[in-house]
Amino acid sequence: MKEITDLVSKAGRFLKTAEAALALGDYDSCASRCYYAMFFLAEAALLTIGTEGFLPQGGHQPIRRAFREVGDFWSGIREDVERGL
Repeated sequence: MKEITDLVSKAGRFLKTAEAALALGDYDSCASRCYYAMFFLAEAALLTIGTEGFLPQGGHQPIRRAFREVGDFWSGIREDVERGL
């Protein structure tokens, strides 16, 4: 699915920018880029199981809610993802 591929690519670009910011000592920008990379990957993960329609209108709350609603499928990573969001 193109949308998933696009989100994963975007996350990769954000992580490269985070590495550059880290090398410059810009820790706030590095953390921000890492945060959003994780956010894009979380959305991509949800799309793999057919959960759609989160961004740009939805923001963080719908993604948190979706992770709670998908139950056991995400039980192994749900807490880590919600801590990140």
